[in-house]
Amino acid sequence: MRLKAFWQTIPIAWKIFGATLLFLVIVEFIATLFVWQYESKALLANEHQNLTRELSDHRRRLISHLAALEKETRFLSTLEVMDDIVAKDIDKRILTLLEHKAADLGEEIILLVTDPDGKIIISPKAFLNLPVRAFHANYIDFEEAVFASFDKKKQLGTLYLLYPLENLQTLHTDNPHKHLWLQPPSPVPNFTLPHIGDVILVSQKLTRFLPGWRLNLAYDKKEALTTLKHIQKVQLYTLLLATLLFGIVILILSRKLTLPLVELLNSSEKALEAKSTFLSTMSHELRTPLGSILNLTQHLTLSKTTDTSSRKMLSGIETSAQHLLSMINNILQISKLEAKSIIVNKERVDLEEVMEEIYEITEPLILDKDLLMKKKTDLIQKEIVTDSNLLKQVMINLLSNAIKFTRKGSIEVTLTQSHKTYIFRVKDTGIGIDKERQKQLFTPFFQAHTHIDTLKNSSGLGLSLSQKTAQLLGGKVKIESAGIHRGTTATFYFKSI
Repeated sequence: MRLKAFWQTIPIAWKIFGATLLFLVIVEFIATLFVWQYESKALLANEHQNLTRELSDHRRRLISHLAALEKETRFLSTLEVMDDIVAKDIDKRILTLLEHKAADLGEEIILLVTDPDGKIIISPKAFLNLPVRAFHANYIDFEEAVFASFDKKKQLGTLYLLYPLENLQTLHTDNPHKHLWLQPPSPVPNFTLPHIGDVILVSQKLTRFLPGWRLNLAYDKKEALTTLKHIQKVQLYTLLLATLLFGIVILILSRKLTLPLVELLNSSEKALEAKSTFLSTMSHELRTPLGSILNLTQHLTLSKTTDTSSRKMLSGIETSAQHLLSMINNILQISKLEAKSIIVNKERVDLEEVMEEIYEITEPLILDKDLLMKKKTDLIQKEIVTDSNLLKQVMINLLSNAIKFTRKGSIEVTLTQSHKTYIFRVKDTGIGIDKERQKQLFTPFFQAHTHIDTLKNSSGLGLSLSQKTAQLLGGKVKIESAGIHRGTTATFYFKSI
Protein backbone atom coordinates (compact mmCIF):
# COMPACT_ATOMS: atom_id res chain seq x y z
CA MET A 1 0.00 0.00 0.00
CA ARG A 2 2.82 2.37 0.86
CA LEU A 3 4.49 1.65 -2.50
CA LYS A 4 1.23 2.31 -4.33
CA ALA A 5 0.72 5.57 -2.44
CA PHE A 6 4.28 6.63 -3.22
CA TRP A 7 3.81 5.80 -6.89
CA GLN A 8 0.69 7.98 -7.05
CA THR A 9 2.64 10.95 -5.63
CA ILE A 10 5.26 10.80 -8.42
CA PRO A 11 4.62 13.35 -11.21
CA ILE A 12 3.56 11.78 -14.50
CA ALA A 13 6.62 13.25 -16.29
CA TRP A 14 8.98 11.34 -14.00
CA LYS A 15 6.89 8.20 -14.45
CA ILE A 16 7.40 8.58 -18.19
CA PHE A 17 11.11 9.17 -17.61
CA GLY A 18 11.40 6.02 -15.48
CA ALA A 19 9.47 3.92 -17.99
CA THR A 20 11.57 5.23 -20.87
CA LEU A 21 14.80 4.62 -18.96
CA LEU A 22 13.71 1.05 -18.24
CA PHE A 23 12.85 0.63 -21.91
CA LEU A 24 16.29 1.92 -22.96
CA VAL A 25 18.05 -0.43 -20.53
CA ILE A 26 16.07 -3.39 -21.88
CA VAL A 27 16.88 -2.36 -25.46
CA GLU A 28 20.57 -2.01 -24.52
CA PHE A 29 20.56 -5.45 -22.90
CA ILE A 30 18.87 -7.05 -25.91
CA ALA A 31 21.26 -5.26 -28.30
CA THR A 32 24.27 -6.51 -26.31
CA LEU A 33 22.96 -10.06 -26.37
CA PHE A 34 22.33 -9.77 -30.10
CA VAL A 35 25.83 -8.45 -30.74
CA TRP A 36 27.50 -11.22 -28.78
CA GLN A 37 25.20 -13.93 -30.06
CA TYR A 38 25.14 -13.08 -33.75
CA GLU A 39 27.55 -10.28 -34.53
CA SER A 40 30.46 -12.07 -32.82
CA LYS A 41 29.93 -15.05 -35.13
CA ALA A 42 29.73 -12.79 -38.15
CA LEU A 43 32.82 -10.87 -37.04
CA LEU A 44 34.82 -14.06 -36.45
CA ALA A 45 33.73 -15.41 -39.84
CA ASN A 46 34.80 -12.15 -41.48
CA GLU A 47 38.18 -12.25 -39.68
CA HIS A 48 38.62 -15.84 -40.85
CA GLN A 49 38.16 -14.73 -44.45
CA ASN A 50 40.60 -11.85 -43.96
CA LEU A 51 43.16 -14.20 -42.41
CA THR A 52 42.79 -16.62 -45.32
CA ARG A 53 43.54 -13.81 -47.79
CA GLU A 54 46.46 -12.60 -45.66
CA LEU A 55 47.87 -16.14 -45.40
CA SER A 56 47.69 -16.48 -49.19
CA ASP A 57 49.82 -13.33 -49.48
CA HIS A 58 52.39 -14.71 -47.00
CA ARG A 59 52.44 -17.99 -48.92
CA ARG A 60 53.04 -16.23 -52.24
CA ARG A 61 55.91 -14.21 -50.73
CA LEU A 62 57.52 -17.34 -49.25
CA ILE A 63 57.21 -19.29 -52.50
CA SER A 64 58.51 -16.27 -54.43
CA HIS A 65 61.57 -16.04 -52.14
CA LEU A 66 62.39 -19.74 -52.50
CA ALA A 67 61.80 -19.54 -56.27
CA ALA A 68 64.33 -16.67 -56.43
CA LEU A 69 66.90 -18.89 -54.69
CA GLU A 70 66.16 -21.67 -57.17
CA LYS A 71 66.66 -19.23 -60.05
CA GLU A 72 69.94 -18.02 -58.53
CA THR A 73 71.17 -21.62 -58.26
CA ARG A 74 70.31 -22.23 -61.92
CA PHE A 75 72.12 -19.05 -62.97
CA LEU A 76 75.32 -19.91 -61.06
CA SER A 77 75.41 -23.42 -62.54
CA THR A 78 75.64 -21.98 -66.08
CA LEU A 79 78.64 -19.71 -65.48
CA GLU A 80 81.73 -20.60 -67.61
CA VAL A 81 83.90 -20.39 -64.55
CA MET A 82 82.45 -23.76 -63.56
CA ASP A 83 84.67 -25.33 -66.28
CA ASP A 84 87.52 -25.05 -63.77
CA ILE A 85 86.02 -28.05 -61.98
CA VAL A 86 87.90 -30.30 -64.48
CA ALA A 87 91.25 -28.96 -63.27
CA LYS A 88 92.93 -31.33 -60.91
CA ASP A 89 93.89 -28.64 -58.43
CA ILE A 90 90.34 -27.09 -58.46
CA ASP A 91 90.57 -23.42 -59.39
CA LYS A 92 90.08 -21.17 -56.34
CA ARG A 93 88.00 -18.77 -58.43
CA ILE A 94 84.88 -20.97 -58.05
CA LEU A 95 85.17 -21.10 -54.26
CA THR A 96 85.71 -17.35 -54.05
CA LEU A 97 82.68 -16.74 -56.32
CA LEU A 98 80.44 -19.01 -54.26
CA GLU A 99 81.58 -17.51 -50.95
CA HIS A 100 80.93 -13.97 -52.17
CA LYS A 101 77.52 -14.96 -53.57
CA ALA A 102 76.55 -16.70 -50.34
CA ALA A 103 77.56 -13.57 -48.42
CA ASP A 104 75.41 -11.46 -50.75
CA LEU A 105 72.38 -13.73 -50.28
CA GLY A 106 72.82 -13.83 -46.49
CA GLU A 107 70.48 -15.90 -44.31
CA GLU A 108 73.34 -18.34 -43.55
CA ILE A 109 73.03 -19.80 -47.05
CA ILE A 110 75.74 -22.29 -48.10
CA LEU A 111 76.82 -22.82 -51.73
CA LEU A 112 78.83 -25.94 -52.62
CA VAL A 113 79.65 -28.21 -55.53
CA THR A 114 79.81 -31.99 -55.66
CA ASP A 115 81.47 -34.22 -58.22
CA PRO A 116 79.41 -36.64 -60.30
CA ASP A 117 79.75 -39.20 -57.50
CA GLY A 118 78.14 -36.84 -54.96
CA LYS A 119 81.29 -35.98 -52.97
CA ILE A 120 81.66 -32.31 -51.98
CA ILE A 121 84.63 -30.87 -53.85
CA ILE A 122 84.10 -27.09 -53.57
CA SER A 123 82.87 -25.59 -50.28
CA PRO A 124 84.20 -24.13 -47.08
CA LYS A 125 86.82 -26.50 -45.71
CA ALA A 126 84.60 -27.74 -42.91
CA PHE A 127 82.25 -29.43 -45.39
CA LEU A 128 84.78 -31.03 -47.79
CA ASN A 129 84.34 -34.72 -48.46
CA LEU A 130 80.94 -34.80 -46.59
CA PRO A 131 77.91 -36.35 -48.35
CA VAL A 132 75.17 -33.91 -49.27
CA ARG A 133 72.60 -35.98 -47.39
CA ALA A 134 74.26 -34.80 -44.16
CA PHE A 135 72.53 -31.43 -44.72
CA HIS A 136 69.03 -32.75 -45.48
CA ALA A 137 67.81 -32.61 -41.89
CA ASN A 138 68.49 -28.90 -41.39
CA TYR A 139 68.49 -27.39 -44.88
CA ILE A 140 66.35 -27.05 -47.98
CA ASP A 141 68.59 -27.89 -50.93
CA PHE A 142 68.35 -26.40 -54.40
CA GLU A 143 70.46 -28.36 -56.87
CA GLU A 144 71.43 -27.82 -60.49
CA ALA A 145 73.65 -30.01 -62.64
CA VAL A 146 76.85 -28.32 -63.94
CA PHE A 147 77.72 -29.10 -67.55
CA ALA A 148 80.92 -28.19 -69.38
CA SER A 149 80.59 -25.18 -71.64
CA PHE A 150 82.69 -26.96 -74.24
CA ASP A 151 80.53 -30.13 -74.10
CA LYS A 152 76.91 -29.75 -72.98
CA LYS A 153 76.61 -33.52 -72.52
CA LYS A 154 79.50 -33.72 -70.08
CA GLN A 155 78.31 -33.24 -66.43
CA LEU A 156 81.13 -31.83 -64.34
CA GLY A 157 79.21 -32.03 -61.05
CA THR A 158 76.23 -30.55 -59.16
CA LEU A 159 75.81 -27.09 -57.63
CA TYR A 160 73.87 -26.98 -54.32
CA LEU A 161 72.33 -23.99 -52.56
CA LEU A 162 71.53 -24.97 -48.97
CA TYR A 163 68.90 -22.84 -47.22
CA PRO A 164 68.76 -23.28 -43.40
CA LEU A 165 65.36 -24.44 -42.09
CA GLU A 166 65.85 -22.26 -39.03
CA ASN A 167 65.19 -19.25 -41.28
CA LEU A 168 61.64 -20.59 -41.66
CA GLN A 169 61.15 -20.70 -37.89
CA THR A 170 61.18 -16.94 -37.46
CA LEU A 171 58.37 -15.84 -39.79
CA HIS A 172 56.82 -12.55 -38.68
CA THR A 173 53.73 -10.42 -39.34
CA ASP A 174 53.16 -6.70 -38.84
CA ASN A 175 50.53 -7.40 -36.15
CA PRO A 176 52.02 -8.61 -32.81
CA HIS A 177 48.74 -10.44 -32.08
CA LYS A 178 49.09 -12.62 -35.18
CA HIS A 179 51.36 -15.69 -35.37
CA LEU A 180 52.81 -17.05 -38.64
CA TRP A 181 54.71 -20.34 -38.74
CA LEU A 182 55.51 -23.40 -40.81
CA GLN A 183 54.57 -26.86 -39.67
CA PRO A 184 56.55 -29.82 -41.08
CA PRO A 185 54.75 -33.08 -41.91
CA SER A 186 56.93 -34.86 -39.34
CA PRO A 187 59.16 -33.70 -36.45
CA VAL A 188 62.30 -31.86 -37.53
CA PRO A 189 65.32 -31.53 -35.17
CA ASN A 190 65.71 -28.05 -33.64
CA PHE A 191 62.45 -26.95 -35.32
CA THR A 192 59.95 -26.01 -32.60
CA LEU A 193 56.31 -25.04 -33.06
CA PRO A 194 54.79 -22.00 -31.28
CA HIS A 195 52.34 -22.39 -28.39
CA ILE A 196 49.00 -20.77 -29.21
CA GLY A 197 45.89 -20.22 -27.07
CA ASP A 198 42.33 -19.30 -28.07
CA VAL A 199 42.84 -18.13 -31.65
CA ILE A 200 41.31 -17.98 -35.10
CA LEU A 201 43.45 -20.36 -37.15
CA VAL A 202 43.82 -20.71 -40.92
CA SER A 203 46.18 -23.10 -42.68
CA GLN A 204 47.35 -23.78 -46.23
CA LYS A 205 49.30 -26.74 -47.55
CA LEU A 206 52.53 -26.20 -49.54
CA THR A 207 53.31 -28.30 -52.59
CA ARG A 208 56.44 -26.73 -54.08
CA PHE A 209 59.84 -26.63 -52.35
CA LEU A 210 58.28 -27.83 -49.06
CA PRO A 211 55.84 -30.62 -50.02
CA GLY A 212 53.69 -31.74 -47.11
CA TRP A 213 54.48 -28.67 -45.02
CA ARG A 214 51.67 -26.36 -43.85
CA LEU A 215 51.79 -22.60 -43.49
CA ASN A 216 49.67 -21.46 -40.51
CA LEU A 217 48.38 -18.03 -39.47
CA ALA A 218 46.65 -17.46 -36.12
CA TYR A 219 44.95 -14.38 -34.65
CA ASP A 220 44.07 -13.95 -30.96
CA LYS A 221 40.27 -14.09 -30.58
CA LYS A 222 40.27 -11.41 -27.92
CA GLU A 223 41.87 -8.97 -30.33
CA ALA A 224 39.55 -10.04 -33.14
CA LEU A 225 36.56 -9.19 -30.93
CA THR A 226 37.95 -5.78 -29.97
CA THR A 227 35.46 -4.21 -32.39
CA LEU A 228 32.60 -5.63 -30.33
CA LYS A 229 34.07 -4.07 -27.21
CA HIS A 230 34.14 -0.71 -28.96
CA ILE A 231 30.51 -1.21 -30.03
CA GLN A 232 29.56 -1.95 -26.44
CA LYS A 233 31.29 1.20 -25.25
CA VAL A 234 29.48 3.24 -27.90
CA GLN A 235 26.16 1.65 -26.84
CA LEU A 236 26.84 2.42 -23.18
CA TYR A 237 27.89 6.02 -23.84
CA THR A 238 24.88 6.48 -26.14
CA LEU A 239 22.55 5.15 -23.42
CA LEU A 240 24.07 7.45 -20.80
CA LEU A 241 23.90 10.47 -23.12
CA ALA A 242 20.32 9.67 -24.18
CA THR A 243 19.30 9.24 -20.54
CA LEU A 244 20.89 12.55 -19.58
CA LEU A 245 19.29 14.46 -22.45
CA PHE A 246 15.92 12.82 -21.89
CA GLY A 247 16.10 13.62 -18.18
CA ILE A 248 16.80 17.27 -18.98
CA VAL A 249 13.88 17.36 -21.45
CA ILE A 250 11.57 15.72 -18.91
CA LEU A 251 12.68 18.18 -16.25
CA ILE A 252 11.88 21.12 -18.53
CA LEU A 253 8.57 19.61 -19.62
CA SER A 254 7.58 18.82 -16.05
CA ARG A 255 8.06 22.45 -15.09
CA LYS A 256 6.71 24.14 -18.21
CA LEU A 257 4.11 21.82 -19.65
CA THR A 258 3.05 19.16 -17.18
CA LEU A 259 0.70 21.27 -15.08
CA PRO A 260 -1.18 22.72 -18.08
CA LEU A 261 -1.44 19.22 -19.59
CA VAL A 262 -2.75 17.78 -16.35
CA GLU A 263 -5.32 20.58 -16.12
CA LEU A 264 -6.27 19.96 -19.74
CA LEU A 265 -6.69 16.23 -19.12
CA ASN A 266 -8.78 16.90 -16.03
CA SER A 267 -10.97 19.36 -17.90
CA SER A 268 -11.32 16.89 -20.80
CA GLU A 269 -12.35 14.13 -18.43
CA LYS A 270 -14.91 16.43 -16.84
CA ALA A 271 -16.19 17.46 -20.27
CA LEU A 272 -16.59 13.83 -21.34
CA GLU A 273 -18.33 13.05 -18.09
CA ALA A 274 -20.61 16.05 -18.57
CA LYS A 275 -21.33 14.94 -22.15
CA SER A 276 -22.28 11.43 -21.03
CA THR A 277 -24.45 12.85 -18.26
CA PHE A 278 -26.10 15.27 -20.71
CA LEU A 279 -26.80 12.52 -23.25
CA SER A 280 -28.22 10.21 -20.60
CA THR A 281 -30.39 12.98 -19.08
CA MET A 282 -31.61 14.31 -22.42
CA SER A 283 -32.36 10.82 -23.70
CA HIS A 284 -34.47 10.08 -20.66
CA GLU A 285 -36.16 13.47 -20.85
CA LEU A 286 -36.98 13.05 -24.54
CA ARG A 287 -38.26 9.50 -24.22
CA THR A 288 -41.07 10.53 -21.85
CA PRO A 289 -42.85 13.00 -24.16
CA LEU A 290 -42.17 10.76 -27.15
CA GLY A 291 -43.94 7.93 -25.37
CA SER A 292 -46.92 10.19 -24.82
CA ILE A 293 -46.89 11.27 -28.51
CA LEU A 294 -46.87 7.63 -29.64
CA ASN A 295 -49.67 6.64 -27.29
CA LEU A 296 -51.88 9.55 -28.33
CA THR A 297 -51.13 8.96 -32.01
CA GLN A 298 -52.03 5.26 -31.75
CA HIS A 299 -55.20 6.18 -29.84
CA LEU A 300 -56.30 8.70 -32.50
CA THR A 301 -55.42 6.26 -35.28
CA LEU A 302 -57.67 3.57 -33.79
CA SER A 303 -60.45 6.04 -32.99
CA LYS A 304 -63.60 5.72 -35.11
CA THR A 305 -63.95 9.49 -35.32
CA THR A 306 -60.71 9.91 -37.20
CA ASP A 307 -61.08 10.14 -40.97
CA THR A 308 -58.78 8.48 -43.52
CA SER A 309 -56.77 11.63 -44.29
CA SER A 310 -56.10 12.24 -40.62
CA ARG A 311 -55.12 8.61 -40.10
CA LYS A 312 -52.54 8.95 -42.86
CA MET A 313 -51.08 12.03 -41.20
CA LEU A 314 -51.09 10.32 -37.80
CA SER A 315 -49.34 7.30 -39.36
CA GLY A 316 -46.58 9.61 -40.59
CA ILE A 317 -46.31 11.19 -37.14
CA GLU A 318 -46.09 7.74 -35.54
CA THR A 319 -43.40 6.59 -37.99
CA SER A 320 -41.30 9.69 -37.34
CA ALA A 321 -41.77 9.39 -33.59
CA GLN A 322 -40.79 5.71 -33.68
CA HIS A 323 -37.66 6.61 -35.65
CA LEU A 324 -36.82 9.40 -33.21
CA LEU A 325 -37.37 7.09 -30.24
CA SER A 326 -35.11 4.46 -31.83
CA MET A 327 -32.38 7.06 -32.37
CA ILE A 328 -32.67 8.31 -28.78
CA ASN A 329 -32.44 4.75 -27.48
CA ASN A 330 -29.32 4.14 -29.60
CA ILE A 331 -27.69 7.38 -28.43
CA LEU A 332 -28.48 6.46 -24.84
CA GLN A 333 -26.99 3.01 -25.36
CA ILE A 334 -23.81 4.38 -26.98
CA SER A 335 -23.35 6.95 -24.22
CA LYS A 336 -23.62 4.15 -21.66
CA LEU A 337 -21.09 2.06 -23.58
CA GLU A 338 -18.64 4.96 -23.81
CA ALA A 339 -19.08 5.69 -20.12
CA LYS A 340 -18.62 1.97 -19.41
CA SER A 341 -21.71 2.06 -17.25
CA ILE A 342 -23.34 -1.00 -18.78
CA ILE A 343 -23.05 -4.01 -16.50
CA VAL A 344 -22.80 -7.38 -18.23
CA ASN A 345 -25.07 -9.84 -16.44
CA LYS A 346 -23.62 -13.33 -16.69
CA GLU A 347 -26.29 -16.00 -16.89
CA ARG A 348 -26.82 -19.39 -18.50
CA VAL A 349 -28.50 -18.88 -21.86
CA ASP A 350 -30.09 -21.45 -24.16
CA LEU A 351 -29.12 -20.34 -27.68
CA GLU A 352 -31.93 -22.26 -29.36
CA GLU A 353 -34.46 -20.37 -27.24
CA VAL A 354 -32.71 -17.09 -28.10
CA MET A 355 -33.01 -17.89 -31.82
CA GLU A 356 -36.73 -18.65 -31.45
CA GLU A 357 -37.25 -15.29 -29.70
CA ILE A 358 -35.50 -13.22 -32.38
CA TYR A 359 -37.44 -15.09 -35.11
CA GLU A 360 -40.69 -14.29 -33.31
CA ILE A 361 -39.77 -10.60 -32.93
CA THR A 362 -38.72 -10.12 -36.57
CA GLU A 363 -41.37 -12.33 -38.19
CA PRO A 364 -43.86 -9.47 -38.75
CA LEU A 365 -41.21 -7.51 -40.63
CA ILE A 366 -40.45 -10.56 -42.81
CA LEU A 367 -44.12 -11.16 -43.59
CA ASP A 368 -44.72 -7.47 -44.32
CA LYS A 369 -42.07 -7.49 -47.07
CA ASP A 370 -42.95 -11.00 -48.28
CA LEU A 371 -39.34 -12.25 -47.94
CA LEU A 372 -38.24 -15.89 -47.86
CA MET A 373 -36.68 -16.80 -44.50
CA LYS A 374 -34.12 -19.63 -44.30
CA LYS A 375 -33.09 -20.85 -40.84
CA LYS A 376 -30.35 -23.20 -39.72
CA THR A 377 -29.01 -23.97 -36.23
CA ASP A 378 -26.18 -26.48 -35.79
CA LEU A 379 -24.71 -26.46 -32.28
CA ILE A 380 -22.55 -28.87 -30.32
CA GLN A 381 -23.32 -27.15 -27.03
CA LYS A 382 -26.44 -25.00 -26.97
CA GLU A 383 -26.01 -23.47 -23.50
CA ILE A 384 -23.46 -20.70 -22.81
CA VAL A 385 -22.81 -18.08 -20.16
CA THR A 386 -23.46 -14.53 -21.42
CA ASP A 387 -25.78 -11.54 -21.14
CA SER A 388 -29.01 -12.63 -22.81
CA ASN A 389 -30.35 -9.10 -23.45
CA LEU A 390 -27.14 -7.78 -25.01
CA LEU A 391 -26.75 -10.92 -27.11
CA LYS A 392 -30.29 -10.64 -28.50
CA GLN A 393 -29.77 -6.93 -29.08
CA VAL A 394 -26.87 -7.58 -31.47
CA MET A 395 -28.64 -10.46 -33.25
CA ILE A 396 -31.91 -8.56 -33.70
CA ASN A 397 -30.07 -5.47 -34.94
CA LEU A 398 -28.19 -7.45 -37.62
CA LEU A 399 -31.32 -9.32 -38.71
CA SER A 400 -33.41 -6.11 -38.76
CA ASN A 401 -30.78 -4.42 -40.94
CA ALA A 402 -30.96 -7.32 -43.40
CA ILE A 403 -34.74 -7.04 -43.56
CA LYS A 404 -34.63 -3.24 -43.91
CA PHE A 405 -32.20 -3.30 -46.83
CA THR A 406 -33.75 -6.25 -48.70
CA ARG A 407 -36.70 -5.41 -50.95
CA LYS A 408 -37.20 -8.88 -52.39
CA GLY A 409 -35.54 -12.26 -52.28
CA SER A 410 -34.45 -14.14 -49.20
CA ILE A 411 -32.66 -13.88 -45.89
CA GLU A 412 -30.61 -16.79 -44.56
CA VAL A 413 -29.90 -16.96 -40.82
CA THR A 414 -27.48 -19.55 -39.42
CA LEU A 415 -26.02 -20.23 -35.99
CA THR A 416 -23.08 -22.65 -35.97
CA GLN A 417 -20.24 -23.54 -33.64
CA SER A 418 -16.49 -23.87 -34.33
CA HIS A 419 -14.69 -25.20 -31.25
CA LYS A 420 -15.54 -22.66 -28.53
CA THR A 421 -16.60 -19.89 -30.95
CA TYR A 422 -20.23 -19.38 -31.96
CA ILE A 423 -20.98 -17.87 -35.36
CA PHE A 424 -24.27 -16.03 -35.97
CA ARG A 425 -24.53 -15.16 -39.67
CA VAL A 426 -27.22 -13.23 -41.58
CA LYS A 427 -26.98 -13.35 -45.37
CA ASP A 428 -29.39 -11.34 -47.49
CA THR A 429 -30.02 -10.68 -51.18
CA GLY A 430 -30.52 -6.98 -50.59
CA ILE A 431 -29.05 -3.79 -51.99
CA GLY A 432 -25.47 -4.54 -50.85
CA ILE A 433 -22.77 -2.06 -49.84
CA ASP A 434 -20.20 -0.25 -51.95
CA LYS A 435 -16.72 -1.65 -51.23
CA GLU A 436 -15.24 1.81 -50.69
CA ARG A 437 -17.78 2.57 -47.96
CA GLN A 438 -17.42 -0.72 -46.08
CA LYS A 439 -14.38 0.51 -44.10
CA GLN A 440 -16.50 3.13 -42.29
CA LEU A 441 -19.52 0.96 -41.47
CA PHE A 442 -18.83 0.95 -37.72
CA THR A 443 -18.34 4.73 -37.48
CA PRO A 444 -21.16 6.35 -35.44
CA PHE A 445 -23.76 8.18 -37.61
CA PHE A 446 -22.17 6.88 -40.84
CA GLN A 447 -24.79 5.89 -43.42
CA ALA A 448 -23.76 3.66 -46.29
CA HIS A 449 -26.98 4.28 -48.30
CA THR A 450 -27.56 8.05 -48.20
CA HIS A 451 -28.24 7.97 -51.95
CA ILE A 452 -31.39 5.89 -51.43
CA ASP A 453 -34.30 8.14 -50.49
CA THR A 454 -36.45 5.41 -48.94
CA LEU A 455 -33.68 4.52 -46.50
CA LYS A 456 -32.74 8.00 -45.31
CA ASN A 457 -34.52 7.50 -42.01
CA SER A 458 -31.62 5.33 -40.84
CA SER A 459 -29.68 6.88 -37.93
CA GLY A 460 -26.31 5.32 -38.77
CA LEU A 461 -25.90 4.12 -35.19
CA GLY A 462 -27.00 0.48 -35.50
CA LEU A 463 -23.75 -1.15 -36.61
CA SER A 464 -21.62 1.01 -34.33
CA LEU A 465 -23.83 0.05 -31.41
CA SER A 466 -23.76 -3.63 -32.42
CA GLN A 467 -19.97 -3.68 -32.64
CA LYS A 468 -19.51 -1.99 -29.25
CA THR A 469 -22.00 -4.34 -27.64
CA ALA A 470 -20.35 -7.37 -29.28
CA GLN A 471 -16.98 -6.26 -27.91
CA LEU A 472 -18.56 -5.90 -24.48
CA LEU A 473 -19.45 -9.60 -24.75
CA GLY A 474 -15.92 -10.48 -25.90
CA GLY A 475 -16.95 -10.89 -29.53
CA LYS A 476 -16.94 -8.94 -32.79
CA VAL A 477 -19.13 -8.13 -35.79
CA LYS A 478 -17.96 -8.41 -39.40
CA ILE A 479 -19.84 -7.02 -42.44
CA GLU A 480 -19.06 -8.24 -45.97
CA SER A 481 -20.55 -7.35 -49.34
CA ALA A 482 -19.45 -7.92 -52.91
CA GLY A 483 -20.86 -4.52 -53.86
CA ILE A 484 -24.06 -2.67 -54.73
CA HIS A 485 -27.04 -4.98 -55.52
CA ARG A 486 -25.00 -8.05 -54.57
CA GLY A 487 -26.29 -8.67 -51.06
CA THR A 488 -24.66 -8.42 -47.65
CA THR A 489 -23.40 -10.92 -45.07
CA ALA A 490 -23.25 -9.89 -41.40
CA THR A 491 -21.38 -12.20 -39.03
CA PHE A 492 -21.37 -12.05 -35.23
CA TYR A 493 -18.62 -14.06 -33.50
CA PHE A 494 -19.06 -14.64 -29.75
CA LYS A 495 -18.06 -17.02 -26.96
CA SER A 496 -19.19 -17.98 -23.52
CA ILE A 497 -17.94 -15.39 -21.00
